[in-house]
Amino acid sequence: NNKPPLLLHSTYHEIHDELRLYFHNSTSTNITFEKSEEEDIEVAMNDAKEVTALLFCNSSKKISISK
Repeated sequence: NNKPPLLLHSTYHEIHDELRLYFHNSTSTNITFEKSEEEDIEVAMNDAKEVTALLFCNSSKKISISK
């Protein structure tokens, strides 16, 4: 398999209470977010309809962060 390794990058936007999880093997600059079947989760897709990121809305209520 000649695919590059999957690298993850996460960003938390405290003001909007959003956690974004990016998959760094994506090189597309045209990304659109689409609602998923799950509540408060959106899926970012490139022009080839490949998943490039996940957006978790209201993440402080749904995701536990250990310190």
